[in-house]
Amino acid sequence: MTPVRNGVQYLDKYFENVEKFADALVFLDDGSTDNTYDIIKEHPLTKHIIRNPKRDPTKGWNASKNIFKMHEYIKSNMKDYDWILSIPIDETVHPTHRMKDLMEIDYKDDFFIGFHLYASSSDEHGYLPIKGNIKNPTHPRQHFRMWKNKSHYTISTHIPIHSTEVPDGIDVCFSSGCMLIHHGSSTYERRLERYNKYTLEIDPDGKYQSSYDNIHPDNEKYYLPSIKF
Repeated sequence: MTPVRNGVQYLDKYFENVEKFADALVFLDDGSTDNTYDIIKEHPLTKHIIRNPKRDPTKGWNASKNIFKMHEYIKSNMKDYDWILSIPIDETVHPTHRMKDLMEIDYKDDFFIGFHLYASSSDEHGYLPIKGNIKNPTHPRQHFRMWKNKSHYTISTHIPIHSTEVPDGIDVCFSSGCMLIHHGSSTYERRLERYNKYTLEIDPDGKYQSSYDNIHPDNEKYYLPSIKF
């Protein structure tokens, strides 16, 4: 399942990636003002598109509600599909051949699967390990994005941004051994757009995060040297 807003610049790379492992795609078009909707609706893997009303600014974005809407649709209307992967339009999975192996995992308790997040290099042929926590600053952050499609799972909506993207009440996590490559950080212009989105539109008063200096495009401490695939 994929949230998208004005994502035309990412669609080719996104589709090229997910076509290697996905059986169906569910989108939430979060008020796009470009022709994102017209493109994604024509893709053969697209199963359903939820549309939020068009709006010019990013203000009004609620990540957790968007994920909740897609998740509820899948639970109710796609019961024959075994797995759910939550992946934004500006991310890709690497390597893709691991995804089929992950779908064979079984465990007695509920669990989700984590992916390590990296920023794409500017030439799109490598990645930059995004610094993690203070104790281990070179360790990439792990994002929990994949779980089994079960009707009793639910996703909280009380935090609009930086939300937990997996169902509540799951305590077991397996690491995928895969990377999520964030293409929204691949160039200075994209990093600046991302920084302005948070500081000028979504969270100008610092309600959800006191500072966004960590994603400032000039913050060289946030990114490590590029590594090629």
